Amino acid sequence: MPDRETADAGGLSRATVRTAVGLFFGAVAAWMVISGLLARRWPWQLYGDQASQSDVLKLALGVVAAGGAAIALVVNYRRQQHLERDDVGKRDQIRLFTERFGAAAAQLGGDRPAVRLAGVYAMAALADEWSTRRQQCVDVLCGYLRLPYTGEPPLGHPELVVEQRHYAGGTIQRTETTTHQTGEIQVRQAIVDTIRQHLRANAEQSWSDLTFDFTGATLVNASFSGATFSGERTWFDGAKFSGDYTLFTGVAFSGDRTWFAGATFSSGRTWFDGATFSSEDTVFEGAEFFGEDTMFDGAVFSSEQTWFAGARFSGDSTSFAGAEFVGDNAWFDDARFSGKHTSFDGATFSGEFESFRDSAFTDVDDALHEARISPQEIRWGPVPSRSAWPPDSSA
Repeated sequence: MPDRETADAGGLSRATVRTAVGLFFGAVAAWMVISGLLARRWPWQLYGDQASQSDVLKLALGVVAAGGAAIALVVNYRRQQHLERDDVGKRDQIRLFTERFGAAAAQLGGDRPAVRLAGVYAMAALADEWSTRRQQCVDVLCGYLRLPYTGEPPLGHPELVVEQRHYAGGTIQRTETTTHQTGEIQVRQAIVDTIRQHLRANAEQSWSDLTFDFTGATLVNASFSGATFSGERTWFDGAKFSGDYTLFTGVAFSGDRTWFAGATFSSGRTWFDGATFSSEDTVFEGAEFFGEDTMFDGAVFSSEQTWFAGARFSGDSTSFAGAEFVGDNAWFDDARFSGKHTSFDGATFSGEFESFRDSAFTDVDDALHEARISPQEIRWGPVPSRSAWPPDSSA
């Protein structure tokens, strides 16, 4: 639709220019022809009592003006037709979008997983075709992930429970739905995978500049690896990540806000290795990582503010090996590292300020020897430090 509008508008502009040029040369031609008919001479040869050059010019201009008026009427008529046709086209396009949007949304709300999957791909196709309504379509997909999730139904659990009651006056049938929906994991994974494909560098239709709101979303076996979030805001606040893995490997966050505040990561593997955070604010404040393996190896934090304050790392292994904190401020205040192994091996803090005040490390050796964190900033865990760094009894 926008391409056709541009083409039609360009056609009218070119027609207007051609008309103006035609009128100019028409005036010159009329001047010469009328001079020849009245004075039988070229305009520049007129003299004496014969028709003067100015009279011939006035007559020529009058003829051309009349022709120009007729042409103007035709051009205005064409322009009016174009506007009317364009209004009709816009109304048709809006009606078509509304119909397709409603159909895709209805499929997303269907009872059967196959219908909901079809709704995912229908909504994505709609977003690709209508760039001006793309955010609206993506908001619906993200909104589905924010819906309550009760997990897959137990084996053999029916989707519908039908109860019949018999009365003297006849039979009344009542149908009750269960709280479970089959195929929910597949539907949610399809949404995440569809979004990820549109956020990769080779995507035919990129959604990277959009806003993504996953606040409170339930994400099972979610992979955003290789994605780029460059929209104004990317929200994962309070999101729940579960399953075998949660992957943000190599993801680039470059919008104004990147927030994982209060998110919970219970997947077996939670990997942010190689991710880059260059938003104005990167917030993991109060996030909980209690999966088996949490990895931020090689991640680069160049945001003005990077917050891990109050975060909880209780899985077997937590690693920030080789991570770079180059933004203005990095805050780990009141963070808790209670897993078996915590590594900041090779991590660098080159920003203006970093703080581990009131942080607690169970694996003190890792905290001191690998991260080179000042012992005065750490509240000591049950593992004693090496003799080179005696614990601070006042902490």
